[in-house]
Amino acid sequence: MPGTRITDQQVTIYMKHRKRNSQVIAAAKAGISERSARRIDKLDEQPLSNKRQWRTRIDPLESIWDSIVVPLLQGDATLTPVKALLLFLMACKTHLKQPAVCLKKCVQTV
Repeated sequence: MPGTRITDQQVTIYMKHRKRNSQVIAAAKAGISERSARRIDKLDEQPLSNKRQWRTRIDPLESIWDSIVVPLLQGDATLTPVKALLLFLMACKTHLKQPAVCLKKCVQTV
């Protein structure tokens, strides 16, 4: 249909059928025009989605992650998940201005 955008699913379907069929048949099976199929074939790298490649928020754990958390995790071979969680919470409480952020992240991972 003119004016409607091609979805990621249609591109995936087209590329799957393009391996075995002609451009015209693969385009028809994906529900896109032959012109759109030519445009897809012309692209070198297929962008399947418009996901961000940048951060939208400042990472609150960035200041302590590499210097404190990673060495704590690598230092103990008998580290259990509960012990790791407690060490992480203690590091957040002592080194961050907002320890509630760490608690929220810990609860989300459990």
